[in-house]
Amino acid sequence: MIEIECNYELESPNPYEILVNERLVGTFDSPNGTLILGSLDVPKINMIEFKGSVKINKLILDGIDLEHFVFHGFTPNKSRGNHGESVKYFYQLPIWHWFLKWKEHDNSTFRELSKNHQGFIPL
Repeated sequence: MIEIECNYELESPNPYEILVNERLVGTFDSPNGTLILGSLDVPKINMIEFKGSVKINKLILDGIDLEHFVFHGFTPNKSRGNHGESVKYFYQLPIWHWFLKWKEHDNSTFRELSKNHQGFIPL
């Protein structure tokens, strides 16, 4: 098990909860915060969830700004985004390794074509 630091900025009209791997970390009302996330498994997929009416603006895990990854959270209405009654983010440790792989695949030629609905590259 390992611990990492989590910094975040969000908007929420009400108090919200943060869960890590489905365990409650606490209830908060500040628009930003810093937490130590413990009991994380290395190579297992880990999850951080913000519950409440939230809009996540920034997420920094283990000192790495996850940039536009914040817009790829899972929301209750089976869509992706950074706002809703609950927003879940899945990640692996070490963060730097997982994030570099995610960025590489998210910005690949095939992924860009898919995001722009341009079809497929002919073989």
